[in-house]
Amino acid sequence: MPGRGLALALLAAASWIGEPAGRQNAARQDAPPPVEAGAAADADAAAEAGAAGATGADRSEADSQEPAPPDAAPQDAAPQDAVEGDEAPGDTAAADDAAAEGADAEDAPPEPPPEVLEIGDGLYVLPYCGNATLRVTAHGVVLVGDELAGYGAEIARLAATVTDHRIAYEIHTHRHGAEDDDAAAPGARRLGPALGDASVRAPAEPPDIVFTSGLSLFLGEAEIRLRHVGGAHSAADAVVAFPDRGAVHAGHLVTDGPPTIDYAGGGSAGGWIQALDALLALEFDTLIPGAGPVLEKSGAQAFRDRLVTLRTRIEQLVRRGVAKEEAARRLETTDLGWPLDPDGDFVRETLPGLYDEVAGGP
Repeated sequence: MPGRGLALALLAAASWIGEPAGRQNAARQDAPPPVEAGAAADADAAAEAGAAGATGADRSEADSQEPAPPDAAPQDAAPQDAVEGDEAPGDTAAADDAAAEGADAEDAPPEPPPEVLEIGDGLYVLPYCGNATLRVTAHGVVLVGDELAGYGAEIARLAATVTDHRIAYEIHTHRHGAEDDDAAAPGARRLGPALGDASVRAPAEPPDIVFTSGLSLFLGEAEIRLRHVGGAHSAADAVVAFPDRGAVHAGHLVTDGPPTIDYAGGGSAGGWIQALDALLALEFDTLIPGAGPVLEKSGAQAFRDRLVTLRTRIEQLVRRGVAKEEAARRLETTDLGWPLDPDGDFVRETLPGLYDEVAGGP
């Protein structure tokens, strides 16, 4: 029927012309090339011949291989208990439970420290008493810390859990001039760094013993070394070393928050950095900060680095002409681990003095 064939050909041509160019091209790319009848027959024959040849080759290869022992597993087959995707329901549930427990462990808050933390033989930290530290010996007990008076009753209770000896010496790691602490341990002799600034009013009840450079206490063979490091956090700061235990109490020179400086009492950021340099020059492994967890020596270096960065950023604000009142809003400290609280001690008391210090005065 030639007439019918011609009509179909014309209809097909009209449909291609009516399509947009993009669709025509896409159709041309997707459509298989036309195959003539003879070529199709040849291709089918070649495919059959190839399949037959491949089958023969496979048989020859199989015949050339030695037969495997009856109990041997195929080389490429995975062990039955290790087949991927073939876990037993119980194994999947156990894996899910383990993953859930791991996620819960990551999300769970850290466990609170004990009331008494032993960090060396006869050396105890009291985390809930401002990291007050007890050095217990057979010849008496030494108490070290700052702002100890407010913890007097609690310190006495906790000390009784580790020793029957009384507290013979009480060492204060810094002094705020007229705001010196009262004794926390009744009958103990109080020691503290000497005030270096004559303009600071002397306290009504100074420590029993003051030191201007260094001092050592000996209780039997146990030595406790006191080192005056100048005005930093306060008018006078000191660090206390326990050389036979490889530990140092840093007082308020290292804390778990931003630095708070008593500018009215004689402290300064520059003095604080120098005090940290003096601390880092000592030989020790364990660092007891004025607040926060017990650290390694590297914790003191990390605190110093952040303090230097903080001061540098304030210097940059001063050079750019940022007013003191705007400094808190423009100062970035989150990356230092010290997010600013507008009502916190640092913003209200330390930052104005630190701005004046780097600016060269009020």
